[in-house]
Amino acid sequence: MEILVLAACLVPALAVSDSSYSMYSSGQCVWYDKCGQDPDYPPPDTQHYLMCKYDGPAKSASERQIEILQEICPHLLPEDGSLPSLCCSLNQLEDMKKNFELPKGLIGQTCPTCYYNFRKNFCDVTCHPKQSNFVRVDKVATGPGDEEYKGQEKEMVKSVTYFVSEEFNERTYESCKNVQFPAQSDTVMGLLCGAYGSKKCTAKRWFDYMGSISNGYSPFQISYEYGSSQISKDNHTYHNPSVTSCNLPAQPGMSGCGCADCPKACTLNIPQFADRDLNFEIVRGVDGLVFIMIIVFVVGSIIFVAVVCASDKLTKSNLEIRDDDSLYGDMPAESQKDNGSRRGSVTTPLKDLPSPSKISYVVDPNEEKLSMENLNFLDKLGATFENNMTNFFTWWGTLAAKYPLPVIILSIAFAVGLSTGVIYLEVTTDPIELWASPTSRSRVEKDFFDSTFRPFYRTAQVIIHAKEMPEHNVTRFNFTDHLRNQLDFGPIFNKNFMKEVLKLQQKIEELQFKYKESDGTENTYNLKKVCNKPLSPEINECNIQNVLAYWQDDEALLEREKFDPEGNDGGVPRNWTYLDHFLACANNPTLTAQSDKLNIGCMSKWGGPVNPYYCLGGFIPKGSSFPENPEYHRADAVVMSIIVDNYDAKSKDPKDIRGLERAMEWEKVFIDFMHEWEKNEKPEYMEIAFNSERSIEDELDKETYGDIVTIAISYIIMFVYITFSLGQTSKCTVSMFMIESKITLGLGGVMIVLLSVAASIGTFGFVGVPATLIIFEIIPFLVLAVGVDNIFILVQTYQREPRKEYESHAEHVGRVVGEVAPSMLLSSVSESTCFFLGALSDMPAVRAFALYAGMALLVDFLMQITCFVALLSLDMMRQESNRFDILCCVRGSKKDQEKSEGMLFRLFKHLYGPFLMKKWVRASVMVIFFGWACSSVAVVPKIEIGLDAEISMPDNSFVLKYFTFLKEYLSVGPPVYFVVNNTRGQLDLSSEEDQNKLCLGLPGCSENSLAGQIFNWQKAPESTYIATAPMPWIDGYITWAKADVTESVKCCRYYKESNGFCPSHIGDEPVSSETEDKIPIPTPKEGQLDDSMFKNYDEFYYDVTEKTNKSRQKRQGDYGDYGDYGDYGDYGDYGDTSVVNKFLNGACLPCETTFSDHEQRPTAEQFGETIEWFLKANPGEKCPSAGHAAYGASVKLSKKDGSNSVGSSNMMAFHSILKTSKDYYMALARARELTDSVMEFMNNGTDPDKHVNIFPYSVFYVFYEQYLTMWQDTLQSLAISLTAIFLVTFVLMGFDLVSSCINLLLIILIVLNLGGLMYWWHITLNAVSLVNLVMAVGISVEFCSHMTRAFSVNIGKDRTERARNVLTNMGSSVLSGITLTKFGGIVVLAFAKSQIFSIFYFRMYLGIVLIGAAHGLILLPVLLSYCGPRINVAKLINSQ
Repeated sequence: MEILVLAACLVPALAVSDSSYSMYSSGQCVWYDKCGQDPDYPPPDTQHYLMCKYDGPAKSASERQIEILQEICPHLLPEDGSLPSLCCSLNQLEDMKKNFELPKGLIGQTCPTCYYNFRKNFCDVTCHPKQSNFVRVDKVATGPGDEEYKGQEKEMVKSVTYFVSEEFNERTYESCKNVQFPAQSDTVMGLLCGAYGSKKCTAKRWFDYMGSISNGYSPFQISYEYGSSQISKDNHTYHNPSVTSCNLPAQPGMSGCGCADCPKACTLNIPQFADRDLNFEIVRGVDGLVFIMIIVFVVGSIIFVAVVCASDKLTKSNLEIRDDDSLYGDMPAESQKDNGSRRGSVTTPLKDLPSPSKISYVVDPNEEKLSMENLNFLDKLGATFENNMTNFFTWWGTLAAKYPLPVIILSIAFAVGLSTGVIYLEVTTDPIELWASPTSRSRVEKDFFDSTFRPFYRTAQVIIHAKEMPEHNVTRFNFTDHLRNQLDFGPIFNKNFMKEVLKLQQKIEELQFKYKESDGTENTYNLKKVCNKPLSPEINECNIQNVLAYWQDDEALLEREKFDPEGNDGGVPRNWTYLDHFLACANNPTLTAQSDKLNIGCMSKWGGPVNPYYCLGGFIPKGSSFPENPEYHRADAVVMSIIVDNYDAKSKDPKDIRGLERAMEWEKVFIDFMHEWEKNEKPEYMEIAFNSERSIEDELDKETYGDIVTIAISYIIMFVYITFSLGQTSKCTVSMFMIESKITLGLGGVMIVLLSVAASIGTFGFVGVPATLIIFEIIPFLVLAVGVDNIFILVQTYQREPRKEYESHAEHVGRVVGEVAPSMLLSSVSESTCFFLGALSDMPAVRAFALYAGMALLVDFLMQITCFVALLSLDMMRQESNRFDILCCVRGSKKDQEKSEGMLFRLFKHLYGPFLMKKWVRASVMVIFFGWACSSVAVVPKIEIGLDAEISMPDNSFVLKYFTFLKEYLSVGPPVYFVVNNTRGQLDLSSEEDQNKLCLGLPGCSENSLAGQIFNWQKAPESTYIATAPMPWIDGYITWAKADVTESVKCCRYYKESNGFCPSHIGDEPVSSETEDKIPIPTPKEGQLDDSMFKNYDEFYYDVTEKTNKSRQKRQGDYGDYGDYGDYGDYGDYGDTSVVNKFLNGACLPCETTFSDHEQRPTAEQFGETIEWFLKANPGEKCPSAGHAAYGASVKLSKKDGSNSVGSSNMMAFHSILKTSKDYYMALARARELTDSVMEFMNNGTDPDKHVNIFPYSVFYVFYEQYLTMWQDTLQSLAISLTAIFLVTFVLMGFDLVSSCINLLLIILIVLNLGGLMYWWHITLNAVSLVNLVMAVGISVEFCSHMTRAFSVNIGKDRTERARNVLTNMGSSVLSGITLTKFGGIVVLAFAKSQIFSIFYFRMYLGIVLIGAAHGLILLPVLLSYCGPRINVAKLINSQ
């Protein structure tokens, strides 16, 4: 009667069920009840229990059977509510329920519909009342029975064939194949499909594996036969029960699968991303910007040529043309002498006084004089400023020439005094401190991550590439797998090669290093002292990612083979070898020993899985992304990664400081060993590259000194050129050469330049601004370029300016200084201002360079206007008294002294100047340079951004080879952590509402949650650069907290006596308080939560003695037994406590969370109590889903009202493979777009005070963040520099707007064309090239300002003549002062060992000099001849 009542109560629940109870009109059982042990598997085997053969009708179910049936196989209950008949006993049902614990944990909580469909397969084959319709007994064994059949010989079913419809097979697989397994960033098929893994799993392979006795879990063989028809050849029906689509609920009250586990449930599309590059087309196949620039060039050139031709015609017609070169400038016509043609007004008052070295003009006495009263305010201000500046420098020059020794001594004392600050100088070599601003977002986020969680691990890597050498049996070879596929194996899989790799790893593990502890004792340690041990202290092995981990780093296991007479493909005999084992492990790194043909298992000796893409390289086809079905067997490189614990470098904790020092000491020993091994022990069939965490910084330190010889030769060449080219030799005699040479003066000028650099460095040493390597490498070149140019102009002007009869020597020097110093002031102040404003940059390296360069230029100007002027005065006194240079005691004869023009001066005056000023030559120059500028505009936006890591290394660095191998063979992207900054408690993660904002696959999780959006984005790794699903700790915690406590699963439990957490290794027998107290307390590892946070948690870790009682094989078997990797609770558990009662009498009790309904989350109180247990629990044989290994360092707990609450937390995923700079900074950009999207969802509609900040973090972000805003930073820095130069030029040129605009235009063109050179010469845009561009702006001033100012103060009949005069006088000095000086030094840089020198310094410096010279000596004179400024008013008045 009770059974009838129970059945009646079930009718409403089954009214809409998909019962398969009455699918068949007739049929009977093939077995019933458990009989005994398979005779082929004698004790101690307890796995292979067989069913009793039974050919009769199904038997009525008992009340207990119905209860279990309702829980695990509700579709087998009749729809009419009648009592069911079954072909399975209570024992079979209880066994089946127990066997469902594994899949329930994997799929039951996150995807109930999959779990429901999955159970149908086994429920029907085990219990269906008409099972004979689709189950055929193939083999029967006779043996002794057990339990109630003890003492009887029983016929037992040993193997069956299960006839299954292809539709049922495929639809069941489709409903489950996408269910996620976050702890491995894989799907559950990686665990449920055996050696096939998730990638090679299919519907048939899945069912075949689950039914195979060789999987280590199935008690007998279930062979599946699939059919598309209804009836098989032997009249069996292909079983085809209904399958519920994964996005639909399987039963009322249940939920369907979420988006993460079922694509059909997804409502969000993958985001579309815009290309950040400037790419567009106007005409098909032609870049849009190139097309526009071609049109601009053609139209502009036609207009210009037309204007030139029209101008010529108008001139020939004697038409009036205004000429701003008039003596009167823009004065009103009535104030001019007459109203005739102004072309005549320029030439009438002037007459030419011939001079071999300078064109000078005087005003005709009959011409009306121009006076200050006739000028407007701006002209009057400019003239006054110009006169005062000239007068001041004339006075100073005269003073310095009169008293040279005091000036020299005081100026040198001033510079040396500043230079003493060098002793306080700090040099920064840390790449992070160099390129990332302390206030930048990436630095702030990195500091937060390091201080809140832990710094990312330190990694030492060895990449070993196999060279094919048949004589050593290291070649590619063919292998036939168990499916008869012909596979081409890479050379690394030759056994000899693998053994050598294993030997190398073992030697690395044995490396010893000495370290002096804080108490002064020197200890000797090995790798185990510093390495990461994820499951310490239970498994005290280092985390080493290597392909040999599939054999537990044991050569004996590598040699293991096994002959199988049945094989695995149609009964063909097979000899299973290490290659079969590799194929199985590559498909499923968590393969257990039971499921492995060689009974080895794939888990590493340190207790975790090693994914093949971590440890193999060369299997990805060239030029392609990570393949959907990678062929790992084709690999030709092994990547061995030794993971070392890291510590916060900024921490003041002595433990952190010592830990970091030990790690770096081991890395030093490791690198030394690898160098030695490569030199003396490396087999010739291996190519290796290696690296440690400290290696890059060590190599950067070496690079500082590696190119000292190259830099020294470069400077020596420039010094020699300067010292010899300053002099003028009128006769080729030794005496004349010694008198007229300027070796001493040139050397003094060079020393002034170097002293200026030293003074700048010393100044900021006093101030405390750290220096960088760029300062020592670039600033001397910069100051030499500027300083030497001023030296040449000063000396050559003195040589070309004869002393007047009424002048003394000092007055002569003063007059020359008065003429030249304003131009020197103009260039120096312009450049210094440019650099000082450049210090506004956030980038530390750029800021330091700008400050040091600006100060060096200022000091250099002061030293030149003081010390060098005094030296010039002394040297000219020496020359005038016919004393030899250097040997000043020796005097030559007076008759030998003659004035002569220099070779460059004569070349410019008689050949180059007249030729360039020809009408059509000038027009051609304008068109050519216009075309050059247009071409540069077309390509500059296409300059690549970034700095590939290998470029920063010297040519002979071992790290350079490592970077090359890394690009070639690394097959996994860097991990990325998505950090939830919850320090203010904005999220209450004990509440289901806030949990749903982060979780992935739990019922109720939002698609827009953090984990949900990461999962959605990883579907398009080519665009998002996210390659894997996330690892959300929320899902892991709920799984752990709700896992049923059974004989085989013991996750969330607590001690009955003390209420402290009960670890999974503690059995159900009573344990006294004394026993609890004896459990050892291990020292917490870096990244673990401190034990002081845990109440009564001393007993957490496994007793050390327990380890000695477990064999390695046992541990592997247990660990690999998917166990309960995330037991997601028991769907359909209606409170049956009869089974649980036996677990309530032991030492430990199940947590309350394990009794809740399948969709009910832990309460806030339960969460606060158990979350710390989860994070501290080590995975073990009874609870592999424990969270310490995967999530222990991902969650920051804090106490709140006596209960634990979650502060900040993170979840990890992996980027796709990143190879270029663009890959790296685009990965950062996309990750930030993702977190912005998540924050928009999370913070929508919430109070601003409750807004949550979420950010991505990866170790490389801090280096590549600069590239996200590189164009913005570059344009900003250049704009600031150009603005400063324009304003300074405008003021110092007497408020001359035209001259200032021409200077600005020329500098812009130089920088623009330098950008074009960067594109064509493959120079990327980064912090180094940005510094060079800012420097180019400074040096460009030298090419422009001197000549523009000289043009404005030159008096001639028209612009063309004035341009020719300036080109002859100033152009030759610019050419000899900058161009030729720098050219010799720059060429040497091409031979530098450092690629940074050869690419960014040689190529860009050469471009700066050649492009600057071309614009300054070709375009500028032509431009001045067309639209140069009017004559400087102050000079004009003085000339009159």
